[in-house]
Amino acid sequence: MTVKTLRQAMMWSCLVWGVGCGAPENDLSQEEQPMAQAAQGLTITKAFSWPAKAANKNCRFGDTAAGNQAPRNSYASGRMEETISVTGLAGQRIVSLTLRTPSGTSSSFQYDDVMLINYRNSMLMASDRRVADYSAGAGAGTTGTTPVTYVWSNILDKDIANQTAQTAWCATGASSCLVPATQTVGTLDVRIPDFKGQDVLNYPSAPDTRTFTLVTIGDNDDGTFNSGSQTQDLDCTHGEVKVELVITTEPAVVPPSATYADIPISQLTALHPGCTEAQVSSTLGYSKQCIAAAHRYCRNKGYEAGVPSEVSPPIIGVNCFRATEFTKVNLAELTAHHSGCTSTSSVAFAEYPYECAAAASRYCRAKGFASGLLQEILLPITEVGCVSGPPKAEYRPSVPFSTWSSYHPSCPVNPGTVDASIFCRAAARRYCMNTSSTGVAGLVVEQGGSSQHLVCINK
Repeated sequence: MTVKTLRQAMMWSCLVWGVGCGAPENDLSQEEQPMAQAAQGLTITKAFSWPAKAANKNCRFGDTAAGNQAPRNSYASGRMEETISVTGLAGQRIVSLTLRTPSGTSSSFQYDDVMLINYRNSMLMASDRRVADYSAGAGAGTTGTTPVTYVWSNILDKDIANQTAQTAWCATGASSCLVPATQTVGTLDVRIPDFKGQDVLNYPSAPDTRTFTLVTIGDNDDGTFNSGSQTQDLDCTHGEVKVELVITTEPAVVPPSATYADIPISQLTALHPGCTEAQVSSTLGYSKQCIAAAHRYCRNKGYEAGVPSEVSPPIIGVNCFRATEFTKVNLAELTAHHSGCTSTSSVAFAEYPYECAAAASRYCRAKGFASGLLQEILLPITEVGCVSGPPKAEYRPSVPFSTWSSYHPSCPVNPGTVDASIFCRAAARRYCMNTSSTGVAGLVVEQGGSSQHLVCINK
């Protein structure tokens, strides 16, 4: 190999794998992998592993801040979540995916009690098929191969297969779903030939990094129970889970940075039954249910975040936009940014509490973003979208209430409730559109005595 060829190979390795760039080592255990340019994009094989976890009270039983409960035999009481990121996928859409134990290696593993693998917010497999049903809020055996959103609060305190073998569940059915039973040494083989919808759903902007999470669920064996005598700590442990990831990709078609659409409220009701015409007509156009529905509508359109902005029943105007970082945040992290954002306040009202809206903005601003907004509350987890600074978004502090009526005559109805008013949400959007040539959305993120802090989203 010539020096020129060697340099080209090193540059390609740096750009695609993040190897040889002089960057700090990340949490992904990578080896050199073959890559071939294909007509539809790329064919990529990568190897990584979740390191073995020995007995160390990994389940965090009784940690209510983490959403866990006290140990209960045969019921999902605690869990451990371990995330690994795969890089080198910028601008690519994953169209098929295989997760398997590498052949010809000493790579069998065991775990206790239930194992899941998630792709950001979606479940790829569950060693106990019932857990997929629980997470989806469905009856036993009814999930099929429909994409399932991972919702720990739906799984908590549900019956799990402790020592008993259960049929595994995978996103494409049993024919491509090989998962070892609990406490049994075995191998993994999960094949999803039609993965594009999953990739669009979880990563609409096709970023460089995709994230996989190993979740290990336990019931009660943390070393201190079983009639008070010391026992072996097994729950939420596993051997080294070596995985060979094989994917094919195609160039992603990414929508514009932001957009706006008038749609029938019935479309949002279909995405969240709590978002109804009666509800938005009562001025709660920025309710928890309607924000969640708008977020799901926009996610299906290829955006990370969305909010209802204009309400004129039976039509509702929805803004969809890019979130530079869309992440699951434990409610305790938001409480640290605003003491009024608690599990009690987050469920007490139909609309998102002002305190939690402020906490989400402060959380994102502390990470260097322009602001952030709460999208869904799945206690103890909240979903927060952080938006980058100019030119994509601008933080506008202390916009006085006195200016609002010029953008919508019915705002403010009452400064104390302006946060939930459909009229003031419309005024925020119109303010941002009129004060910026590229403005498409405006969000109230903080409320003061006589003013509001806004973030304006631009095209």
